[in-house]
Amino acid sequence: MGAGHLGPRTGKLLHSMRAARIDPAEVDTVVITHAHPDHIGGTLDDEGQPIYKNAQYHITKAEWDYWFSETASERTPDSFVAIARENLTPITARVNLVDGETEVVPGVCMVPAPGHTPGHSIVQVVSGDQRLYYIADTVLVSLASRTSGLETGLRHHARKRRRQQMCHI
Repeated sequence: MGAGHLGPRTGKLLHSMRAARIDPAEVDTVVITHAHPDHIGGTLDDEGQPIYKNAQYHITKAEWDYWFSETASERTPDSFVAIARENLTPITARVNLVDGETEVVPGVCMVPAPGHTPGHSIVQVVSGDQRLYYIADTVLVSLASRTSGLETGLRHHARKRRRQQMCHI
């Protein structure tokens, strides 16, 4: 969904989509890896309506619950909380809350990778025996965690994957 008009270099996603002849009304699935402003700031149009009006939105339950919690208000900058709530509330009826590893459409799985945010996720795309991972902002946490000793979602996921296959497709 992009950042929307959060800064002078943002807000270009819709223009780029139109240039590629992609109509936002044809988008039927949106995966929200986390609800920071640069990832959900482009959820709504100038009238406050969802840009992807025909889409189902997928976000982890942990991420959704966090942004609507008192904890978010206490631990996160007010502007982040306000932007999350302003952009998520209008899509509530179209939201699928994901818990654990979940295939959202055939070949596309959301995988929990908490750390950057409490409900952060990565996206695994599977085609035959090939896999692609969209890791969103996971690396930012990984780099910061090297000196802090925190376990990142990727390390946790790697251990978990050794115990079980990631997505049963």
